Formats: sequence, structure tokens, C-alpha cells
Amino acid sequence: MNANVNEEYLRCLHIPIANTALILPIEMVAEVVAYAEPTAGMANDWYLGDIPWRGRALPLVSMELAAGRERPAVSVKARIAVLQGIGGFPDLPFWGLVTESSPTMLLVSDATSRWRRQSTMLPRHVLAEVEVGERAGWIPNIDELEETLRGFVL
Repeated sequence: MNANVNEEYLRCLHIPIANTALILPIEMVAEVVAYAEPTAGMANDWYLGDIPWRGRALPLVSMELAAGRERPAVSVKARIAVLQGIGGFPDLPFWGLVTESSPTMLLVSDATSRWRRQSTMLPRHVLAEVEVGERAGWIPNIDELEETLRGFVL
């Protein structure tokens, strides 16, 4: 992809999940770590439990399950993207998202992307489906995910 000097780009990560990917601004991702099996406990259908991370319990989420889809078996390439909470909840500063493999960098601009579908035709917790160059992915509804997740972890 040739970047036009005059065009504004948003640096994002293309985060692989089963049968699609998530597209998130790179600033949301604090770290990508090796997959760790979560502690069961008070998990629901998509909040899988917690994993230890930097001296705290990190809530772990399956976006496939949050979207009402089936969660694939965890592969040896699986990772956890540690996301910074954006909802301003002091009790949820970080949470984890299971990925199928390591995320890759993606430059997004008006010229390189197009909306494929928006909210009414998409799975729950997904705002839109976007195509960036030859890659496609979901833009998750982070506000909704965090608000719901807070109800499980508090």
C-alpha cells in the first residue's frame, strides 16, 4: 500500500478471530501475550474467566461468542490481545481478547476503506464490517462490550 503524504491514516491492528478479524486502533492494544487458559469461576457465554496479567486478574473475552457464533478450539498460534478500557471505568482498566494468531498492522483511511455492512445486519456487539484494501473485519462495539463485561466482573 502506498501512503499518500497528504492523506490522514489511522494506525490499526487487524486481529484474527474465527472466520473474520477485528479492526481496532493500535492505541487500544496495550500488549499481545501468549494464550493462557482462564480460570473458570463466574464466566458466562462469552466472558471466559480471568487470567493473571501484571499482578492483576484480567477478564478474558471471546469475540466469537460475544457475536453469537461458535468459538473454535484454541490453536497453538492463539494469543491474547490486552485491550485498554475506553469506557472510563476504573474497575476495568484492561481486559483481554482471545485471537487466533498475532495481530498485524493496518493503515486505514477514507481512501483505503469502505463500509460493507452496518449495525442492523450484523451480529451482536459488532458496529460495522469494514473492508480495508484486501482485508475485511468487524469493528466491535467496545462501549457495549465493556458495559456488559463490567456486570460480570464486579
